[in-house]
Amino acid sequence: MKAKKYNFIVSTKAKDYTFVYRYTGSEMDIVLGTVERSKIDAMWFDHRNAVLTSIGDYCTSSSKHFDQSKFGIGWLIAMKTTD
Repeated sequence: MKAKKYNFIVSTKAKDYTFVYRYTGSEMDIVLGTVERSKIDAMWFDHRNAVLTSIGDYCTSSSKHFDQSKFGIGWLIAMKTTD
């Protein structure tokens, strides 16, 4: 188990983007309704090589479960509005 001091989620958003980071690489649920548009394109960002990998397109009317555990620590979720 990871130390408790690292078990937190950091997020920030701009007009068309939202970024979510969790150091521990654990699963997380994200409420998509905080985005001002109706659809987003979610992507994993690998900080080691600056590659974005598509997760999928989602409606912002619900929450979404993201499982980062298969990638390890240090990945960021980048969400871009698509409408």
